[in-house]
Amino acid sequence: AEEWRKRAAERRNQMDRWLWNEEAGQYYDYDFVKGDQVIYDSATAFWPLWAGAASPEQAVKLISTLLPKLEMSGGLVSGTEASRGSLSLDRPSRQWDFPYGWAPHQIMLWRGLTNYGHLKDTRRLAYRWLYTIIKAYVNYHGVVPEKFNVVTGSHRVDVEYGNVGTDFKMLAREGFAWMNASFMIGLKVLERRELRALGALIEPEKLDMK
Repeated sequence: AEEWRKRAAERRNQMDRWLWNEEAGQYYDYDFVKGDQVIYDSATAFWPLWAGAASPEQAVKLISTLLPKLEMSGGLVSGTEASRGSLSLDRPSRQWDFPYGWAPHQIMLWRGLTNYGHLKDTRRLAYRWLYTIIKAYVNYHGVVPEKFNVVTGSHRVDVEYGNVGTDFKMLAREGFAWMNASFMIGLKVLERRELRALGALIEPEKLDMK
């Protein structure tokens, strides 16, 4: 156990050295070829919160700087529109880009926020995501898709591969697995008042999180 604790400490030191950007208040990927950080605002920057690798001070900075950029009406978006850049024939929309949200990112964020005591943020983000799932399920004949456009709150996406679980060729009758998992985990995050609000399909912006 002691050996693995040493390795974990060294990994954290390397993350702080190469990935943490104090000025921006968040983590970035590192390009070994160019020898510099890749400045791209992404939901994956919250992984250190999930792993408990960020210091309390880093967590506060990361949450305060990045979360406002990535929190959308329907949940956490994969990355910012500014980081993605303008779309063109040479740079089409990709499914892991803005404005799409994925279940693994939501679960990761909820756990990370909880690890550092940001429980109200956890519940607010979970409610947004679960509301998006339920709205699609109710309005579109029980559809449980692979991903969402979290800006519009719709399962209708126009990117490569479409949206698995929304057409007859790739219809998952039991629902899409990681979407199902995020729903079950999200239910455990919310309080009774919020669960009742979900049942009434109260829009996230109209729900006062106490």
